[in-house]
Amino acid sequence: MESGTEIVNEPRFVVDEMMGKLARWLRMAGLDVEHRRPFPDEEILDIAGKEGRVIVTRDRKLAETAAELDIEVWIVDEDIPFNQLVEVVKRSGIDIRAKAFTRCTLCNGLLADIAKEDVAGKVPPFIFATQTDYRYCRKCNKVYWPGTHRKHMEQIFDDVAKAAGRK
Repeated sequence: MESGTEIVNEPRFVVDEMMGKLARWLRMAGLDVEHRRPFPDEEILDIAGKEGRVIVTRDRKLAETAAELDIEVWIVDEDIPFNQLVEVVKRSGIDIRAKAFTRCTLCNGLLADIAKEDVAGKVPPFIFATQTDYRYCRKCNKVYWPGTHRKHMEQIFDDVAKAAGRK
């Protein structure tokens, strides 16, 4: 590899059940994140081991067990979800904005475009009347659209990138 060339492999995560907000934000950023409630430690370890996922946790006991099993684990020290997100972005080197809004925040499925006529009756009438761009989750069929909150989320991603030293 050339000097100064950085290759960043995008990690796949398994986030413990106590860090649901972080898991949701990572999914909003388009990252592959397994998370659920309840999510027993044994299941977390099994998924991480079988799928090569990085465990993200604040649980020191889980981290110790993962290390004993030679599973990569990142202990997050921060309490506040924004700061947790900054910590993960710093450690991973990912561009949090590169794949934003490509995964379902509920089930982690990939999103795909869907025609407006195909969401009739699946979104509130006002949304149907005022929006033209829709995406749906291929796994759970949840429908998404770029509502007024999207600019706020994009600003948060910009703030996280800046705080993580990613411009």
